[in-house]
Amino acid sequence: MFHFNYEHYRKVREAREKAGLFIACLNKPILEHELIGKKYVDIKQCKTYTVKSVSEHWYNGWYEVFLLEDKNESSRLVFWRNIDCKDEIIVKKINENKEIFIKELDIS
Repeated sequence: MFHFNYEHYRKVREAREKAGLFIACLNKPILEHELIGKKYVDIKQCKTYTVKSVSEHWYNGWYEVFLLEDKNESSRLVFWRNIDCKDEIIVKKINENKEIFIKELDIS
């Protein structure tokens, strides 16, 4: 079984940040996800978005991210589901997004 050495990863990221180098996050696309194509409403901005893609990102643990697109093809990335992420800022944003975005009912 693969063991991710978080302490080493953290040290490398810290050194790259201090040196002004690019810091990438790990991510993997989920090609077939049940929410791709579904609509969500941002209740703060009163805008409807369609889920265009879903991926899992890693930063101090895994979390799920949606790429949303509105009717004008403007996109935004939304932290959606915590898998095992320990980063307080990401977890807080996921919880906030759960209150802002509501799945639109399919009444067809």
